[in-house]
Amino acid sequence: MLFAGKRLARTTAVTTALALALSASGGIAFAQDGTGDQAPSTPANPPAPVPSSGTAPTSVQSARASLGATHACTKTSFPLTVSGRAMQRVTVYVNGRLVKRITVKSTATRVTTKLPTPVATSRITVKVTFVSSTGTKPKTFSRTVKRCVPASVRPNFTG
Repeated sequence: MLFAGKRLARTTAVTTALALALSASGGIAFAQDGTGDQAPSTPANPPAPVPSSGTAPTSVQSARASLGATHACTKTSFPLTVSGRAMQRVTVYVNGRLVKRITVKSTATRVTTKLPTPVATSRITVKVTFVSSTGTKPKTFSRTVKRCVPASVRPNFTG
């Protein structure tokens, strides 16, 4: 086991030295053979050419989203917030039925809408579709919301 660790350390040191030589010489490195002579060696994968137009390559922004809704029971209508970036459309379903479809502005990072008071227990599903240039698949979020039940009145026994 000790021998394998020394071999790995030696191989890593040689690879690091070769990489430094490649970057310093602009792609051509001089490797020494066992006799001490230097022979030019070229890399297996030459560096990619830099565009001559002077423009930097554009970066693709990753898309993401998160759902913010109440976890507790509710007595009235409640807000539903979807936060994220590169969102194109937010579709809201309550118990499987389409309630709202919102088209998001290109600069918006948060979408808030009010949903009606749930009937007993409601299953809310939100589908977020992202801008096509990000290549991100639509994401679906689910949340269960309950209507608050009024507290039962304790009878007053006079006994």
